[in-house]
Amino acid sequence: MILDTAFVIDVWDGDEGALDCLDDLERRGLPQRLSAMTVFELHYGVGRSGKPERERRRVLDVVDSKPIVAADRAVMAKAGSLHATLENDGKPIGESDCIIAASALVVEESVVTRNVGHFERVGDLDVHPY
Repeated sequence: MILDTAFVIDVWDGDEGALDCLDDLERRGLPQRLSAMTVFELHYGVGRSGKPERERRRVLDVVDSKPIVAADRAVMAKAGSLHATLENDGKPIGESDCIIAASALVVEESVVTRNVGHFERVGDLDVHPY
C-alpha cells in the first residue's frame, strides 16, 4: 500500500478513520510504503511549520519506518503520461498526486487516501479509501 500524504497527516492528527485504516493494514500485515513525493510534501510541511523541530522529528520517524518508492525514471515517465492524459481529458489532479499514483502503479500497489475523487480519475489505480 502506498500511503498518501493526507493519510500520514490524518494519522498524526488522530483522525478516527485513518487510525482504523492503519490498524487494519497492520493487522492484515499489508506493506506500507511512501512515495518519494510524500517524503517531499512532508518535509515541505516541516519547513512551513511554526514548530519545525517537533514536526521534523515526526517526519523523520515516519520516513525512517517505511520503504520509499523512488521517483525514478519509470515512476516519473508514468507520472508525466498520467498528468498529460488527465489534463487532456479535462480531469487534472495535479503533479504531486500524479507522482503518488504513478508510484503505486509502478510497484502494483493500492493508494491509501481520503482523496478518492482525485485518485479514482487514474484508470488502472486501485484506491483504498478510509
